Amino acid sequence: MPDKRLKILVVRQDRLGDAINAVPVLKALRKAEPEAFISFMVAQPLAELFTGQPCLDEVASWGRNFFCLIYFLRQGSYDTVLMLQPSKLLAWAAFFAGVKQKAGLGFRPYYVLTGFKPAHIPQNDKDVHETEYNLSVARQLWDLPEEIHLPQIFLSEQEMSDAQNILLSMNVHNPIAVLPANRGSSANWTPERYRELVKKLAEAKREVLILGGPGEEDILNQVKGATKIPIAGPELTLRRLAAILANCRQVVGSSTGTLHLAAAAGAKTVGLFCPAQASSPKRWRPLGEGHVQLVPEEEYCRSCRPHAKCDLGGITIERVLQNIK
Repeated sequence: MPDKRLKILVVRQDRLGDAINAVPVLKALRKAEPEAFISFMVAQPLAELFTGQPCLDEVASWGRNFFCLIYFLRQGSYDTVLMLQPSKLLAWAAFFAGVKQKAGLGFRPYYVLTGFKPAHIPQNDKDVHETEYNLSVARQLWDLPEEIHLPQIFLSEQEMSDAQNILLSMNVHNPIAVLPANRGSSANWTPERYRELVKKLAEAKREVLILGGPGEEDILNQVKGATKIPIAGPELTLRRLAAILANCRQVVGSSTGTLHLAAAAGAKTVGLFCPAQASSPKRWRPLGEGHVQLVPEEEYCRSCRPHAKCDLGGITIERVLQNIK
């Protein structure tokens, strides 16, 4: 018997932090349409992270093959597609698949031809968080409340227990996690500055863990230096990394997907941000109580080009230490 429920596909096909900041849309849709079948399409490496989330019925992997996208949309019999990041490929695939309701962020000329409703937020509004951009797309088709549900990644008791055992095997229990790498996605401290932070925390007898992903081993080892601080991350799945972050006292790092993952898993964060509009904490801070955002002193940024990715030297180690509990 065919599924007669309203079928909604939400697509956010880029990076980890962007996908996590789309979760409030999924939660708002679940509240507005409790009986709907809600799917979330993300980049393939992120799919396992969102599997089993209570606001979702299905997680799909983003593929760049045009005909495969059309086939997927037709097979899914979706009534609605919400495109949280503009994609000409997806727009035309939804059009040829016969999806009736479509909305996308911003405006592109192909929206007119493919039947997408454009979602606009005034360009001069500098205080809009990324989640608001995502929600603006859904609001083209639903009258959603102003309330923003926090991004959350739900982890099982077994996953949390396994993470605790991993931490205990490294002789830490509830550590301060340091995230020194960000793959150039935003401004960041140098490895030397993170190494100094780790050294000071170790000297203060604090439990510390250095975390990173595959390909970041050199930076992680630079930060570790001569200390005995454990390193983890490159060998972990995203869900296991999330569970380890959830067991951390605080998480310190620049504006990265991993910082958003930590907050979504329930950890408190100390984020290092560039104040330029495109990367400022007003748009990219982790949502929720207990998170701290630090930006350089104004004098430090006065001569900086807005698109530059500096070393955030205007954020001192002392300021970070003052915000670590």
